[in-house]
Amino acid sequence: MHSLERSDIAKLDKQNMLSSIEVLHQQCSDAWEATKKTEFPDSYRNVDRIVWFGMGGSALGIDVIKSLFSDEITLPIEIVNDYQIPATVTPNTLVILSSYSGTTEEVVEVSQTILDRTKNVFVVATGGDLETFASTHNLPAYIFKPEFNPSNQPRMAVGYAVMGTLGAFSSLGFVNISDEQVTNMTTELERLSHVVGADVPTEVNPIKQLAVSAQDKFIQFISSEFLLGATHVMTNQTNENGKHIAGRFPIPEMNHHLIEGLVYPKELLEQTLFVFITSDLYHPRNQVRHKVTAEVVEKNNIGTGEINLTGSSKFIQAFELLLYGSYLSFYLAMVHEIDPSPIPNVDYLKEALKKA
Repeated sequence: MHSLERSDIAKLDKQNMLSSIEVLHQQCSDAWEATKKTEFPDSYRNVDRIVWFGMGGSALGIDVIKSLFSDEITLPIEIVNDYQIPATVTPNTLVILSSYSGTTEEVVEVSQTILDRTKNVFVVATGGDLETFASTHNLPAYIFKPEFNPSNQPRMAVGYAVMGTLGAFSSLGFVNISDEQVTNMTTELERLSHVVGADVPTEVNPIKQLAVSAQDKFIQFISSEFLLGATHVMTNQTNENGKHIAGRFPIPEMNHHLIEGLVYPKELLEQTLFVFITSDLYHPRNQVRHKVTAEVVEKNNIGTGEINLTGSSKFIQAFELLLYGSYLSFYLAMVHEIDPSPIPNVDYLKEALKKA
C-alpha cells in the first residue's frame, strides 16, 4: 500500500488533484460571487420546469441541488444524460446546457436544435463550442475560468458546478440563499480540510482510515434525502479517481428490496462494504432505518462503515459530504498506487466512438 502522507502523495498525483480538493471552498466562493447577480430575461423567471443537459461530472452539480433543495425549488427538475431532447421541453422550459470543456458531444448536439424548442437557455462551460453558441445567440451564460481546479479534471470542479448554478437560481428567485450561508459553508469546508486532509496522519484521520479499510472492497454508499445528490458525486468520484468500483442505494427505498439480496453470491458479499452516510438532520424514521439496516447487514456477516455528518445545516452537510467524498476517492487512488487523474477507459471509449 502506498503511503498516505503528503510527502509521498506527489509521486503519484502528477496532475495535482489534491490541490483541487483543498480549494473546494474557494471554488464555491468564486462561483457564487460570479453568478449570484446574473441578469436574465423575464421569460426565464416564468418557466414551468427545468431541464439540465450534461454528462459525467457536468451533470453532478444539478443532482446535488435537486436533492438538497427538494423542499424549496417548486419547479420540477429533469436531468438528461443523452443526445435526445425529451418531449417535456416546451417553450416554457428553462434548459441548462452544461459541459466543463464546452465540447461534450451529447450536449453540443442538443445545442444545435434546442432553440427550436425553447428560447430560455442558460449555458455553463469553461469555453469551447458552448461558449460560441451562447455568444452567437446572446444567451446568458456562466463561462468560468477554473482557477481553483488546478488538476483541470471536470469531476473536481463540483464547487463551480453546484454554486455556479445556485447563484443563477438565486438570481432567478428559485432559491433563497444568503451570502452569510455561503460564507458559513466555505468556512466549515476549510476547517474540515484540517481534519481529513493530507497533513493529518492516518491514525487520526477518519477518511484515510476508511480508504484503507475499503481498498479491497466493493463499496455501497447508503444515504437518504437531501444527501442523495452528494452521494452520487461521491460514487462517481470513487469510480473515476479511485479506479474503484462503487454503487449507491437510498434509504428508505432499499429497505423494501435490497436487504433480501444479502445472501448470494457469498464470495461477492464477503468483499462488499456498506458505507452508511448518517445525519441527525434526516427524518427521524430514516435515522432509525440507517441504524437498523446496518444491523441487518452485519447480521449477514457483511462489512459496514460510516461517514457521520455533523454540519449545522443541510446545506453545510451536503458540502461536507462532497469534501469527504473527494478525499476518499483520492486516498483510494493512493492506496492503489495509481494517479487519480488519468481516465484511460473513458479516453479509449471516446476515441473508439470518434472512429465509429
